[in-house]
Amino acid sequence: TNLLTGKEKVRSRSELTDFIFVSDFTYAVVTDAAETKEGLPTDELTLVTVAIRNPYRALFSGEDWMRRITATINRRVRDFIGNEEYSHLISTDLDPEDFARPIIDLNDKLPDDKEGKGLTSRYGVVIRMVDLQTIELSGAAKKEHQEASTAKYTADRKAEAVVIAAEAEAKSIKMKGGA
Repeated sequence: TNLLTGKEKVRSRSELTDFIFVSDFTYAVVTDAAETKEGLPTDELTLVTVAIRNPYRALFSGEDWMRRITATINRRVRDFIGNEEYSHLISTDLDPEDFARPIIDLNDKLPDDKEGKGLTSRYGVVIRMVDLQTIELSGAAKKEHQEASTAKYTADRKAEAVVIAAEAEAKSIKMKGGA
C-alpha cells in the first residue's frame, strides 16, 4: 500500500503455497481477453473474498480448490462481459450486484455439477464478496483505443486554440474599429 495515495497494487507470485487461509482472504482473479458483446477483447481484474469453511475438504477433496474456483469465476466473468457493451461496462451505470450475484451463487450450485453441489459442499469454500476492479481493452484494441483517444484529445485542444485565437482576433478588430 502506498501511504501517500492509499492505492494498493496486486502482486502475483509464481510459486505454489502449501497453506490455506482459514479466515476471509481476498484473492485477485485475472481474466484475459474476454470479449464484449461487440467483440472487443478486454482484460478484467476481479477481487474475490473467500472463506474456507471446511479446511479438510479444501485440502483433501482431490482437486485444487483454488484452480477450480478461479476457472469457474473466469467462466462467469466471460459470460457477463460477453453480454455487455464496452461503453456500459466502463460507465457508472453498471450495477455491481449484476456482476457479483452469479459468482456468489456458485457457493450453492456449480453449473457443471449434476449433483447440484456448489463450492461450499464440494470444496469447503465460500465466496463472500466479489468486486470487479478493472476492465481494460487488451491487445490491438487497447493500442487502437489509446491512439484514438490521444488523437481526439489533440484535436480538441487544437480546436480550443483556434477558437481562442479567433476570439482574440475579433476583439482586436473591434478595438481597432472603436478607435
